[in-house]
Amino acid sequence: MSGLSNRYSLDGQASGRRGRLNIRVWFALLIVGTIPVGALGEACKQLSFSSTINSNGADSHPLAPNLRFRLTSMKDEWGWVISISPNDSENDWTAPVTFPIRNNEQQTMGSGYGSTVQDKMTHPNVVQFVRTPSEFTRYSRLANEALSSPQTDAARNFIKEDARLRKSRATVEALKYELGDTKETVKWMTFKVSVTVPKSFQSLDPSWIAVPCPERER
Repeated sequence: MSGLSNRYSLDGQASGRRGRLNIRVWFALLIVGTIPVGALGEACKQLSFSSTINSNGADSHPLAPNLRFRLTSMKDEWGWVISISPNDSENDWTAPVTFPIRNNEQQTMGSGYGSTVQDKMTHPNVVQFVRTPSEFTRYSRLANEALSSPQTDAARNFIKEDARLRKSRATVEALKYELGDTKETVKWMTFKVSVTVPKSFQSLDPSWIAVPCPERER
């Protein structure tokens, strides 16, 4: 699938190590989604925009001077993959902090992981992302360690550090779409994106509006 190979760029080892997760580590990585969490404790702001994309197309929108929201097409008209990355890099800043971190299931707005593109069109797709290169480096390394280690300590450490991070959020919702010739394919989609970040997030776009900070999600 398009967009899956560049999730972590530190050492390229994440994909080769995923198979070595044992059940205890896997459970520890999933349980973070059930930990009660509150508001971020900081004023937030939100940017919303809409666009239309074809099955073989790509779309992007600037969030900051060197950060963009992106949709890239998957193979065989299966849909699109959501990512947020610097202008000059394919590093996906959603990858180390959007669960499940074993793959980009949550970032996939299309067929795969037991769902069809039609399934993904029926509900908003929510991803979370870091906001600085240093956060991306740190949490990518922690995620790689959690995925590669047979010990639960690495997973627990990742969960603890993840809970400390003030992440930002992007919600992608299909407004209109046309399915392809099979249930796994789609021809086009009109979509809306809402990005919520702390008020301190630096951006030159005047379209941001003040909103309450959301409660954290996995």
